[in-house]
Amino acid sequence: MDPDDGFPPPFPPGFVLPGFGMEFPGFAAPAAPFPQSTAAGAASAATAGGVGYAGDKRSDAANLRNGKKQAAKRCKEEKAKQERIVKTCVSNIESISKEPPSDEVMQTLRAVLREYVPSEWAKSYKLIRGTLTICEAIANFQPQSLGNMDDEDEGLIHAIDEFGRQADVLASTDDAANHLGGDPSSASRSSMTNAQKEQDVIASSKRLRKLAMKASLDHFGSEEIGVMDPHQNYRKALRPLCFALVPKLKYFKFGQKPTDRGRNIQKIFKEISAYSNSLPVEYGSSIFLRVQEDRLDRIRALIIGPEDTPYANGCFVFDIWLNDYPNSSPSVHFLTTGGGKYRFNPNLYNCGKVCLSLLGTWTGPGWVSGSSTLLQVLISIQSLILVPDPYFNEPGYSREQNTPRGKAASDRYNRDIKKQTLECAILPFLSASTNPYPEFQDAIDKHFHFKRHAITKQLALWHEENSSLFGMYISALNHLTPAGKKRNAEQIATKTKVHDNGHIEILDEDVGIAVPSRATRKRRKLRNAESTTATVATSATQPSAAPVEIFDIDGDEGGGSDGGGGDGSGSGGGGNDDDD
Repeated sequence: MDPDDGFPPPFPPGFVLPGFGMEFPGFAAPAAPFPQSTAAGAASAATAGGVGYAGDKRSDAANLRNGKKQAAKRCKEEKAKQERIVKTCVSNIESISKEPPSDEVMQTLRAVLREYVPSEWAKSYKLIRGTLTICEAIANFQPQSLGNMDDEDEGLIHAIDEFGRQADVLASTDDAANHLGGDPSSASRSSMTNAQKEQDVIASSKRLRKLAMKASLDHFGSEEIGVMDPHQNYRKALRPLCFALVPKLKYFKFGQKPTDRGRNIQKIFKEISAYSNSLPVEYGSSIFLRVQEDRLDRIRALIIGPEDTPYANGCFVFDIWLNDYPNSSPSVHFLTTGGGKYRFNPNLYNCGKVCLSLLGTWTGPGWVSGSSTLLQVLISIQSLILVPDPYFNEPGYSREQNTPRGKAASDRYNRDIKKQTLECAILPFLSASTNPYPEFQDAIDKHFHFKRHAITKQLALWHEENSSLFGMYISALNHLTPAGKKRNAEQIATKTKVHDNGHIEILDEDVGIAVPSRATRKRRKLRNAESTTATVATSATQPSAAPVEIFDIDGDEGGGSDGGGGDGSGSGGGGNDDDD
């Protein structure tokens, strides 16, 4: 692929993003995160919490130029090798009917389908068209070589599927791109020829995808999604939802008129059409995008908070405006602020400002036209801002890392962030009626469905750390657990234990959690004061036990231990004077 087309890969292929298990194949990772000539800049990065560094801009620019030249040379050599292999295979296409292609051919086919983004299809038309022809022959004569869709995503069938989804997005955005990009009739003959090549690739890709899916299914059969591990289930269910065009993005932060840059818009829609494959969708953390179909410069992003952070499994939403993109950085506004109440991070302000060097709002290397991408911005927010200890992102605080004082301060900060995450980034998104961003509803529903057990355990730990979360904790449980809607109380009572102080002990982690109403808890406490022999654990197993009431407390913080408000008007009601 050609890195000079204005849209190189977001990171050097071969680079593994720490903590997310994502690899961009093809090239080796950089030897070190900072050039040797910018050691002082690296020291500044530590002071700034690692979000940016104030290095030597001249040295940085020189290193970028040299790196780009070396990458271009490697790309050219790799492309020449791929063209040679594909050309040889096409000239002997009949041999595929007799024996499967070699491992070298299969590896080349996967690389071409996964590495070439739509903006390169016309320039590399012969290579891509030959690849599609070989894949059709494999689907017809050697379906076992395609691989199984239910296996890990290393087979040729996965590469064909990803390429086909790019083609679908490209076809669906064609009208919008023409609308924003000017009159197609004014294009030169060469660009019209390129458009015809792209249309041929799209049509061939759709035909191949349908053929390959059928051939793989006929050969391997189909497995139910439930037999896979949770990580596979999550990826398989959420990957198709990571990118979509929507008719309207309501309450979009940036109200500017459409940018009058036809060529840039055409580049934009070719880049974003590849995001259906390149966006990270992992069990630990994911990124989802929604683009307004008649305004491709308007994008809304949803980042799922990474595991083992105070943002874990929360839904954090950003509005993005591509004004002079890719010549300059996008404008980004943070929306999940609780109506402007909460500052979630030293780099995420309650006014919506996002501090990041790529955006020009933080010290360090800024936007590089032709090299920096929107995907880099999104992954930087995900991995450099939504971190386990955001307290140390504050300039000057990093010197307290690995000290008792710093740990205590970070723990206090994280406790507040967890409360804000539960209040603003989890609870509102558990119900379609309270979700402020319905364009993500399909992805959010599946996210909470496939991770409900993990999130239930996570919230239990948060509640143990901070008892003031009790009301919101119970409200979340009643949305997340099957017990809140389906399980009968007798079954739950034998598998959970509610202590006098309101603590909920899970005796069987495979079932949901039901909690008695406020009035019931208060009556139980009074009875226990009169008779020490009657405890919650033993009374829950009595044959005469009435159903444990499922209730929902919205924002009832601090009411767990004393069962305050004993007026019998809790959500669960107070009608039955039972002995549960």
